[in-house]
Amino acid sequence: MTVRIPKDARLRSLTLTGGSGWTLNGAVDGSNYVLTYSPIIAAGASSSTATLRFSLRPGLLTTRYTMAASIDSGSGGDATPNNNSGADTIYVLI
Repeated sequence: MTVRIPKDARLRSLTLTGGSGWTLNGAVDGSNYVLTYSPIIAAGASSSTATLRFSLRPGLLTTRYTMAASIDSGSGGDATPNNNSGADTIYVLI
């Protein structure tokens, strides 16, 4: 399974800090951070949770940051590709 997180000028860094079977590559695609899950996921099962740590650039902060992600179409044999994107809002407290 391949998950893409768009690169954003406000992000200083994004690192994978946990998640068995997950890898993160920021160099393979100039527009996205690419998370890859290599184990086979059985029908009805789930992958392990990928844990990410990020830091935002100083001076570019707003009170919230929305991080989007999408799963590549056909990634992992998914039969319903129309539900493979989402976003979470992260509220920055200073």
